[in-house]
Amino acid sequence: MSRVSLRVLILLAGMVASHCSIATAQSIGIDWYGGNGTGDQTQMVAGDVAGVVPQGNWNSFLGTTGTDQPLNLGSGASSGATITWSGSPNDWDSGITEATSANHKMMLGYIDTNDTSVTTLTVSRLPASMTGPGYNVYIYYDGDNGTNQRAGRYEINGVSMWGRDAGVNFGGTFTQGQTTTDPAPGLSGTGLDNLAAATGAVPAGNYMVFGPVTSANFTPNV
Repeated sequence: MSRVSLRVLILLAGMVASHCSIATAQSIGIDWYGGNGTGDQTQMVAGDVAGVVPQGNWNSFLGTTGTDQPLNLGSGASSGATITWSGSPNDWDSGITEATSANHKMMLGYIDTNDTSVTTLTVSRLPASMTGPGYNVYIYYDGDNGTNQRAGRYEINGVSMWGRDAGVNFGGTFTQGQTTTDPAPGLSGTGLDNLAAATGAVPAGNYMVFGPVTSANFTPNV
């Protein structure tokens, strides 16, 4: 059963309070549009503006592995940064209808992590214009788990947070759900994701925020 899904937005820390503004020059959006499941599976294009902080020019990838793939800024210009990812058992989709909105399109496909795998992403060489003032990393999560609730751990540069997919597919509303408190110390994988005590203790949502981060490289593990 799918447990964790990933889409990432890297946003200049000073812009976080301005959720009504479109993130452009100082943001990088990263999306996986999946290769399996029942969704439409269309790659995001420059004009698709999506996310809790509206972001255009998403970097939209396909596949469970990738090496040094270049990343563009929200303005469409090259950022100089790259992303490498591995460890995912598959890319997938949640089965929602992408034609409903750009947000649905972004939240449809994802790179997956199941009960026994660890997916690692490495974003490298972020520009000084982002690392100087610091940036926040938004991780979106929503998997193909039907009505089953799933708790998952997300880590960036040694900082861990837990989020819960409440078993309701994305319906157009972004909800921040995260905690730094381990709901089931010592457990992971199957022991964590559908454990009643864990799912009851972790806030439900479909995105979380790490930061501010100032390093030129960061590595999310899920």
